[in-house]
Amino acid sequence: MASIERCSCIVFAVVLLALGGCTEEERHRPSPEALQAARPHPPEIDKLTPHRLAEEKDALVKKVKDGLDKLQKNMAELQVVAEAKGDQAKADFEKIKADIDKKLTTTNEELAKAKAAGPETWENMKAGVKACLRDANYTYTKAVARIEGKPAGVE
Repeated sequence: MASIERCSCIVFAVVLLALGGCTEEERHRPSPEALQAARPHPPEIDKLTPHRLAEEKDALVKKVKDGLDKLQKNMAELQVVAEAKGDQAKADFEKIKADIDKKLTTTNEELAKAKAAGPETWENMKAGVKACLRDANYTYTKAVARIEGKPAGVE
């Protein structure tokens, strides 16, 4: 009888130790490692590898070059419109063209810096190049409105 009581006590002690005083919820909670593995990681949080950096730089260069080419094509078309509108429109166009040319030069300079940027400065450089291109496009939009005599933002 004493050995059965002793065995029961040992089994009871082992069960208590196994449960470790955990509540039902705590026993079924995933580990922190499992939670971390299940959490999605946006690509910008992941480490910027040299290969990924090169891919991002190539994509940015292509996007900006395409944007600059389109802007220059649009400026050539706007020049034709301005010349057809008369002397005042031509004078306005020349002022605008000088401003946009400065912005295009700045965009190209920023693009060159971004191409040379390392992983630690890449995000800031990329944002700067995009901002320069946006600024040049915004100036073009205002120029179209001015030459065509429409309020800015009206197509």
